[in-house]
Amino acid sequence: MKIAVFTFIGSANYGSRLQAYALWRYLSDCGHDVDHIRVGTLSLGDRAVSVWNRFLHGKKFSLCNGEVRRVRKCLTVAAETRIPYHVSDVSRDGFGQKIVSVGRSKLRGLNRVYDAFICGSDQVWSPLAIPMRKHFFLTFAKKKKIAYAASFGVSDLPGFHRRRMLRYIGRVDCVSLREQTGREIVRKYLGRDCTVAVDPVFLLPRERWTEIAGRPDEEEYAFLFFLNRNDAISQIEEKMRQRGVPIRTMEGISAPEEFVRLIAGAKYVFTDSFHASAFSLIFHRDFYCFRRNLPSEIQQESRLLDLLRDLSIAGRYAESADGLIFPGAPIDYDRADALLSERIEASESFLETSLTE
Repeated sequence: MKIAVFTFIGSANYGSRLQAYALWRYLSDCGHDVDHIRVGTLSLGDRAVSVWNRFLHGKKFSLCNGEVRRVRKCLTVAAETRIPYHVSDVSRDGFGQKIVSVGRSKLRGLNRVYDAFICGSDQVWSPLAIPMRKHFFLTFAKKKKIAYAASFGVSDLPGFHRRRMLRYIGRVDCVSLREQTGREIVRKYLGRDCTVAVDPVFLLPRERWTEIAGRPDEEEYAFLFFLNRNDAISQIEEKMRQRGVPIRTMEGISAPEEFVRLIAGAKYVFTDSFHASAFSLIFHRDFYCFRRNLPSEIQQESRLLDLLRDLSIAGRYAESADGLIFPGAPIDYDRADALLSERIEASESFLETSLTE
């Protein structure tokens, strides 16, 4: 089957790049012909539509909606505290995803090329995107429409996007969400029960990620990866200095496989990142996650808390370094793996059923 996937493929985020690769790799291994679709403004018509959307749903919309203004202000504050990472293109063999660039005005033409369309995973359904990226809801598609492990990233939908988002989601044939919180949102507003599917990085076995990561360093170290500046960072660094444990971080221009390698070889991982936590689980690392330093209106902790609760390791989450219990009781990876395996099997079944029915 020829499949088009819509997700984040070029963002400056290691996790986004890796989840995109994982879904492409998994579907390809299942025998499908898979393309990632990059949507851009290629023609004069596309540019005109883009300018109009920015005007209609950006400045003009925010001036008349207090909720939008508050969210925009919060996003500005979050951007100011964000730690910049220089993410290079994936470079090793096996990362050769097929990427097709398409202008917005040409999206409907994809119906003549592909048998099915998939949106997800990651926060493709984030309500904080202004203007809304409709292609992530597959609004143009006339063939089979599937949402795989799509994430809202928040615990509820703000009013300014809610009606349109729910209308678009209601038209997707097969829907799975990445978090239980997302499932509850859809159930609350649409009365529709959906599958909770794992992030695509879990669809590939640890052995595959080990091949990608390469040989880890033999020296024991703690890996710190935070998306936003956080008071916890300095406190963790001090704890590691007291224990004589070297610290590693992402430095310079680094490819996503370096991110995987540093997690695979770490003795400890400290993070506020969903995907750093996910790879820590895959490699059975001793990891600790923290609340992201974001305003409450745009807080994204639900996705991380849902993952930890599902695997019965919610104790590895801390609001701040003051609440950190270190060293904590060892993670029961036998139990966590068993719970995760059940979810992986359900996710694989969802994809197979969605693509064959």
